Amino acid sequence: MTALQFSRDDLSKKLSSLPRRLRTAFAAACAQRLMPGYIRSASRNLNANPQQAIKILGEVWNDIQSGSSDPNKLNRDVETCAALIPDYDVSYFDGIEYAEDAICSLIFAIESELKGGAEEAAWAADRVHTSLFHFVESLVGHVETRAEMARIDSHPLIQTELRRQEADLADLQTAAKSPGSEAEIIARIRRRAQVDSEFFFRLP
Repeated sequence: MTALQFSRDDLSKKLSSLPRRLRTAFAAACAQRLMPGYIRSASRNLNANPQQAIKILGEVWNDIQSGSSDPNKLNRDVETCAALIPDYDVSYFDGIEYAEDAICSLIFAIESELKGGAEEAAWAADRVHTSLFHFVESLVGHVETRAEMARIDSHPLIQTELRRQEADLADLQTAAKSPGSEAEIIARIRRRAQVDSEFFFRLP
């Protein structure tokens, strides 16, 4: 079976055909799967606030399921999340890369709803790919050549995540073609992302 490849530009083009709330659902699913990486490092992260991050992500999901969001609140949430990004210069800790990717992915999900662009949702997925690439690299050792990078991209953890994203896109494209189904399909993707988050850094 041919290995799937991550391309932020290609993903952005696919997302551009979806309505705003469905793009945000895709980004929120990415942030959801990354969230355990933030939670696990909280005890080592001086400015961590996992309860706040989880609350904001839950509110993003609730907003897009209901089809209504408050731009002023979204702007405040972006500022709150920006303050949660760990500072490498202040305190480095094991897992800081995963904590950063999780919060940045959440910010991109919020900005997807706030700005309505496909690029923000694609950047949320880019953070997912970056996080998994770093994790697999930590298992196999530092890579430099294209061939070595390709081997990491073909790792089961990355391939599993890319299949998750394909499944999310397929469901969201169905929702876009079926008016009235959006809330139900968003709820399904939310539940699936919550389950999949437990296996983000390991295979089920």
